[in-house]
Amino acid sequence: FRFCLDQDWINKSPAARLRCPKPSRKTKDSGHLVMRDTLDNLQLSPAMSNMVHVMWLTGLRISEVYRIQPEDVHESELHIRCDTENRTKSARGRTVNVSASCHARLRLLTMSQLPAEHLVRKTLKEESRRLGVSPAITPHAFRHTRASLWAAEGKSLVQIQHWLGHSDQRTTQGYIHPLPGQLRENVA
Repeated sequence: FRFCLDQDWINKSPAARLRCPKPSRKTKDSGHLVMRDTLDNLQLSPAMSNMVHVMWLTGLRISEVYRIQPEDVHESELHIRCDTENRTKSARGRTVNVSASCHARLRLLTMSQLPAEHLVRKTLKEESRRLGVSPAITPHAFRHTRASLWAAEGKSLVQIQHWLGHSDQRTTQGYIHPLPGQLRENVA
């Protein structure tokens, strides 16, 4: 751009308007990630516990958990299919691999009456307060946690992007945070 300015081809650099985006509080630290020890200490009803574990293990949005149908949980293969028929926020179908324990939870989830979303959020907030976790745990924190755990396991950004259902890798990068242990290792 400097050359074009010097030649008087343009009157100002188009890059002059660009500013580096200000990072949000959540991108600075891993305080909002829900690690396994915190997850295990939550005192939840069986149905709510299944929901929370499924979100933590799969990275599904809470709205997608409510829309899981029995036919989405495949018996022979360990994965869940999120179809595009008004079942995902982005209307992008995707398949997420799951563990055997998550597969069992998904089957139970499709057969049980799920608590209302506002009750899940309220209970997570109360449990956060009880455990002294700040900021409070939200259903969306499980998505950030799963993306960060996949990255720590060495999964590629493209694969994580697919599993989360993002159309842009920059969105996926915003979900990946250093795990608490990684922060300590980098400081030492």
